[in-house]
Amino acid sequence: MPILENIKHETFVQCLLKGMSQRQSYLEAYPNSKKWKDTTVDNKASKLANTSEVLARLQELQERSENQAIASVTRRKMILTEILEDEEEKANDRIKAIDSLNKMESIGGESLTLKKDPFDELTTEELRKLARSDKYD
Repeated sequence: MPILENIKHETFVQCLLKGMSQRQSYLEAYPNSKKWKDTTVDNKASKLANTSEVLARLQELQERSENQAIASVTRRKMILTEILEDEEEKANDRIKAIDSLNKMESIGGESLTLKKDPFDELTTEELRKLARSDKYD
């Protein structure tokens, strides 16, 4: 589905996608509504959010976003697999790659929770290698 013809509707959808509430999204898309009562804005926002074109556009963008996140997970798994299969890598680095893959797959009862930057523990050489790699783009 292409961008909505009504730019205010598209703005509303984009704001919803960013996690804004219906009220906030409506106020962003329709700046003149800032003078209105909250109940009026809420009613108009709810009505707009339930139109077929807005629902369809929002669903499409959410699916695209989910697909990109999935691709990102797949890319990380491929990079980790490359590290663990590279016999020139240090044994410790290969073990870390296996451990990370296990966590991503919840093996050993652990589930993956990223509380810090996943690149924090990589060496400068490893970061450079990742930056140069266009193998998975």
